[in-house]
Amino acid sequence: MLILIYTVFFFFIIYTSSCGQGSFIAPLPGIKVSRSTNVVVPGGISSTLYLEEFGLVIVSPPDALPAGLFFVINVRLSVAGPYLYPDPDNHTMVPASPVYWLSSSKKLLNPLQLGIRHYTSEKAVLKVYSAGDSQRDAFYIFEEVSNVTVSRDYVYFSVDHFSGYTLNSTETTFCGTLYFQRSSTNYQWDYNYVMHKCSSRHNFDIENWIVEIKNHGIIFDKNSEEIELDIDSNPSNDWEAAQKLDLVYTMDDLLSENVTSNMQFSLQWKGGWHLPPATENLYFSLKGALRPKRIKVTTQSISYWEHYKDIIIVFVVLFIIIFMLFIAKYYPDYHKGTIGNLLFLLKVVLFALVMYLLSHFVPEIVSNPLMALWTKLVGSS
Repeated sequence: MLILIYTVFFFFIIYTSSCGQGSFIAPLPGIKVSRSTNVVVPGGISSTLYLEEFGLVIVSPPDALPAGLFFVINVRLSVAGPYLYPDPDNHTMVPASPVYWLSSSKKLLNPLQLGIRHYTSEKAVLKVYSAGDSQRDAFYIFEEVSNVTVSRDYVYFSVDHFSGYTLNSTETTFCGTLYFQRSSTNYQWDYNYVMHKCSSRHNFDIENWIVEIKNHGIIFDKNSEEIELDIDSNPSNDWEAAQKLDLVYTMDDLLSENVTSNMQFSLQWKGGWHLPPATENLYFSLKGALRPKRIKVTTQSISYWEHYKDIIIVFVVLFIIIFMLFIAKYYPDYHKGTIGNLLFLLKVVLFALVMYLLSHFVPEIVSNPLMALWTKLVGSS
């Protein structure tokens, strides 16, 4: 029996509640805490935190909380206490390894992975038990946790909530997403900044729009009833704000989901005709927000080929026209044989290039009658 006690390891975890009195760390009647710490975990990114002195690993996925937010996990460690464990085989339970008491400052949107270190090669005998922070007859009641994964050094399992969680109502959390698309105006990009309650979806039509910033957390300032996106008319030497519309969200509209329009603005390249638009990080303030204080907009760039393409095509068109006039002047029988075939090919290329230039610079004059006229001219030449 003594051999069984010292070779079989059982690991336990407690999910504790927040008190609802300004602290998320609940009291533990009858428990002697031997060690404790707080761990800050950022939202929006994947992170793995190793607490070597506790024998604990916390694996947070990027969607545990929105980007821009963070949560604090309090870890407390105890060895003995008023515990009751399940005993399916009607045998006396062996003494538990250290018990981890965990609580979180925020409600999680998606589960964490926790790992507890073990020191046995007999993986089949490893089990994880959990209990709430409430007592029954002065004892904490444990239940076995299913779906655990045992690695060489750790036992892993998911935590999808911390029981009894409460959140201070002064920190109502909303989510924001920035979309963009290229405008029909030359070297201009349109942006839509959409805010909504994180627990619901926005009704913005995102077809043909690209995500710039995805679903990051926004918290109103304590004394603020609205958030305004402050768009500087000239945010940099090379970019200017061409349009600005409806740059204010009110908390009442967001809570009631009565948002009729999004924050809209456009950025126009003004860096000079000889240079293509370049990538630049621009920062705009969120007035009335506790967090974040500003958002980052990364401007779009285009290649040198795209920038100079129209000029190159114009020169090619002029070259083809001059070449065709040269052939017509010095080769009277140009419509026959190889030269005739070459000229026909040049006409087709010239037609395609001219139609591209017309559709690009004056799209309103490109119509079916014009297409028919060009077809007639090419066919009669």
